Amino acid sequence: MKSRGLAWALLSILVGGIVLFRLLPAAVFTLLPGCLFSRVTGFFCVSCGATRAVWFIARGELARSLSMNIFVVPGIIFLLYVATAALVNGYTGKRILPEIKFGWQLYLALILLALAFLIIRNIPGYPYDLFAPSC
Repeated sequence: MKSRGLAWALLSILVGGIVLFRLLPAAVFTLLPGCLFSRVTGFFCVSCGATRAVWFIARGELARSLSMNIFVVPGIIFLLYVATAALVNGYTGKRILPEIKFGWQLYLALILLALAFLIIRNIPGYPYDLFAPSC
């Protein structure tokens, strides 16, 4: 991420989203539409449980967050690091933190990881059902 403006926007969205989720009551989830992919196919998509995972992160319940969607916590940490590295390096003019290059290898790795997660979380039985969102 080269632009400090984009880094500030990403950081603002992450922090603002977590603060917003901290303020929302649990009853809000009954108002949200369910996952269309899950309703049509009966399977969990890659992001099923992510909204509840962020809600639990905002309340400091890391274990419950991981039980909803195991990729939300690492994803937030990854995005926070990307924004922080861009801001620190951008304001200092030095390469203090190594920046992550968003090349085709990273995108391919994320797609393959998402596909593997999609398959694994929909296999019935233990231990695969640990990857399904616990409602």
